[in-house]
Amino acid sequence: MSEGSSWGVIGQVALRTFIMYTATLVMFRLIGKRSVHNMAPFDLIVVIMAGDIAAIALEEPQRTSILQGLAPIAVLGILELGLAITNVYYKNVERVTQGMATIVMQDGQPVPKGMKKEHLSQADLKALLHQKNVDDQTTVQEARLEPTGEMSITLYPEDRPLTQKTLKQVLNQELGRMMEERFAQLAQAGLQKIVEQQRQKDL
Repeated sequence: MSEGSSWGVIGQVALRTFIMYTATLVMFRLIGKRSVHNMAPFDLIVVIMAGDIAAIALEEPQRTSILQGLAPIAVLGILELGLAITNVYYKNVERVTQGMATIVMQDGQPVPKGMKKEHLSQADLKALLHQKNVDDQTTVQEARLEPTGEMSITLYPEDRPLTQKTLKQVLNQELGRMMEERFAQLAQAGLQKIVEQQRQKDL
């Protein structure tokens, strides 16, 4: 192979790499951030297949034209986008394709049925709780394992971290209580003064 033809092959591979990279990037941008950040099973399948298809188009340029490589990626993008839109309007389809959250802890205790369903061990559960900065299991009112593998945790009200909204509510309640007590004291003092004045008049 001559030096010129070698550079020609390198240029062809570089061009194919750029085109496949751009096409794959466009596909995921059209699908949305959900598929990139928290991947459900169907999203993961699309990512794996898109990578394999792009690899074939790059590794076998003699057998696969660039259009033959782009076509499957376009079809995958359309299917995934169509499925995402369908899931928005049809919850039954979403349950089948994306799955449902599983309760793995309730009232501070593990739920064996949910843990068995998700093949979750006690060590796995503790690790997921630690990722959410939960060290005391008794503070957990409910914990769900989402289809994406993320843990959603609901703490008991008294164990929830103090937010700005909660702090404002507490301050308003405390201020209201203090004002009620002050008004009661002023009313009591005023009543005593009136009684005392009336007593002096009677004398």
